[in-house]
Amino acid sequence: MFIPWYGEDDLNVAYRECIMSYIDIMGFRRLIHESIDQPGTRDGILHSLREIDAAVNDRSIWHVDEPDAHLEPFGVHSFSDLIVRYRPLSEATDRKFAIFREILDICFAQARLIQHGTLIRGGLTIGKLYFDDKYVFGPGLVRAYELESRLAIYPRIIVEREIAQDLSEYWRGSPLLQDDVDGASYIAYLTPSTFAMFENVDFNALRHTHSVLTWHLEETKPELTADRQKLLWASRKFNELIDQFADMGKCSREEILGLKIDPLLYAKQSKSGVS
Repeated sequence: MFIPWYGEDDLNVAYRECIMSYIDIMGFRRLIHESIDQPGTRDGILHSLREIDAAVNDRSIWHVDEPDAHLEPFGVHSFSDLIVRYRPLSEATDRKFAIFREILDICFAQARLIQHGTLIRGGLTIGKLYFDDKYVFGPGLVRAYELESRLAIYPRIIVEREIAQDLSEYWRGSPLLQDDVDGASYIAYLTPSTFAMFENVDFNALRHTHSVLTWHLEETKPELTADRQKLLWASRKFNELIDQFADMGKCSREEILGLKIDPLLYAKQSKSGVS
């Protein structure tokens, strides 16, 4: 246990209310193990970390502009495969918009990362947090960690249900939050809204995502290991996205349905892994 600080200098440690995300890179331990003997894997890890850093620090979601929302800048702390992103909620902040903006940013980060071969999971909540240039801690972060470690399971960001209410006014097209079959509310990054450009289907992004998921499926055994269960979840969500595009009639039905994934066709007996 820690001994309370009674030094001469008051550290002035104060919690602030923040909206925060605790994010974990999936399959990282397996990659670290492989990297001992494979330099290419080490290169891949560094590339993924750089991609994640760029994605969660992206401040260019250009189609959202609410100058009266009084949003404070967000911060990011990372260590190894763990990332914490947080945004203070001051009295002047439009809380509803701040929640929406954070969900939107994380949503587009996930959609971007999966195209580059990186799957993440995590928890998003509002709570008390202390942060400075080097350190971050607080009960809110503990709760975000619990959401990630106990509930996320699959490559998804779980969102506390009570903080995501009454955001429908911000949805355009597909809602950014959906309820999964287990009742968890998560950020739905595999939706038409994140894979379309000016209402045109982004086939390039879809093909990249298809290639990533099939490659990962080829690298796991057909038995239901932990890794494969997570990949099957992502593949089912991807197939649902393909079906939605096909039903929308904005592209060749034959071409779009050709991107659906049959997990049984992408399995071999050479490897398995548990994240």
